[in-house]
Amino acid sequence: MRAKTALLLLLMILLVYSAACAEESAGALNFVPRNGGRFIYSSNPENILDENLAESGSMLDNYNSLDMGTYTYMAWYHNGTDGKIRADVLFNTLDRAEIRVNRLGLQVFPLKNSPAWTGLQAYANFLGSPIENPFDADENNPPRYDPKELDLPQTITLAEPKRSVWLSDIYESAFGADYPLMTDFNTPIYIIMEFEVLSGSPSLSTIAYRAGSDKTSFLISSAPYVQDVEVSKTSSASPTWKGIAEAAAAADADIDYTIDENEPSDAFSLSFDVNGPFGSTETSKWITHLNPQNDIFAFRSVPESSMSAFEYNDGSLWRFDTRSAPLRVPPDGLPDQGFEPNGPLPDLSLPPGDIIQNGYFKGMKKQQISLSQGNYSLANIYNLLITNNTDDVWKINYRTDSASGVVVGVSANGERPVYTSAGSLGFKAFPRFVGPTVEIPPRETVRVIITVTLTTGDNGGITNELFLSRKY
Repeated sequence: MRAKTALLLLLMILLVYSAACAEESAGALNFVPRNGGRFIYSSNPENILDENLAESGSMLDNYNSLDMGTYTYMAWYHNGTDGKIRADVLFNTLDRAEIRVNRLGLQVFPLKNSPAWTGLQAYANFLGSPIENPFDADENNPPRYDPKELDLPQTITLAEPKRSVWLSDIYESAFGADYPLMTDFNTPIYIIMEFEVLSGSPSLSTIAYRAGSDKTSFLISSAPYVQDVEVSKTSSASPTWKGIAEAAAAADADIDYTIDENEPSDAFSLSFDVNGPFGSTETSKWITHLNPQNDIFAFRSVPESSMSAFEYNDGSLWRFDTRSAPLRVPPDGLPDQGFEPNGPLPDLSLPPGDIIQNGYFKGMKKQQISLSQGNYSLANIYNLLITNNTDDVWKINYRTDSASGVVVGVSANGERPVYTSAGSLGFKAFPRFVGPTVEIPPRETVRVIITVTLTTGDNGGITNELFLSRKY
């Protein structure tokens, strides 16, 4: 899936605006990948063609010998064929293994460009919590997404004589419904799942096949990384990617701030030093879910530490991160000689809008050869510790200007989070979202956790702001 960065003039206006507003520095903003899990991202090739189907001997991806532990799996695909297909997941083993599926969300979308493309129902099912939606767009985008009651978790033993299990069978048991078809050309699917490998070392494969096929009889031999778009000096299209991250689907930023009587204003935004490949920038409106090497407008305001990194092995090791070019073949018009597949980006400190002056990619721009990554389904988590050293009540909330289906979770002092949608695909304007407000009583310290997740199928590049105000 391509991270469509439809920020342009809006971002420049926001950055100028943030410089003019009252701010108070809260130091550096650094994200740390969360330990205790792994993240499998599956979206390549994004458009499933006939040649990518199991009937043609191909898997979409494959991960052999998974270690014991917890995994988050996310998939996003489109039907690029002229028939009805399923995108499915196969767990199997040569010996014996035990897995447990804890959480699952899965959604096939009804209309092209529908707000429902953001997968809010699937994500609510995955969270097991409702998602409030103040931006009620149409019949496919209700004001509240309530999770379904699912028969999960389920523990499955893979052993002789049944050494495999399909997600479609788990889904039908958990949801009590048929596994959905991708019925028409360009129909997308979103899958978000948490599972554990309890014993053994099973394999996971994402496999697409035609409706009516016998899924137990496929002879599948490969699952290659596919550069599924043409890259050239006149095109800024970027390949999709897939792989596994050696961290959970979350990155944490710890923020401590003390409110005292010397605050410059009764209402202000916290500003941070944002560190990236182009140096440090202080701003109260930083950008996430965006590769700073790929956007010509917001690259200085992106904390590079917020971005995930993946590896995929199809016989060759492919790296997908902020420092590598996701190219398998040379850009159109450039020779094979001197080209390094998936090699390092040239001139890392060169802004993406500038022309590269030397090396193999001379004459191109950085965003034409870098990964267009939106951090889909990876949670940016702000762990705030706010101390109020005044005699007044203060308030804090999270704000964003976004046309994307961001899901924002807010909790205080260990309470269950409240999840809200901060926008949806299809809005022509960028709605102003103000998250649930948390109060900080006088002379007290409050722990606030704010989780920001761009589910899938939407524009990468999310503005973020933490706003404090005195309550009267």
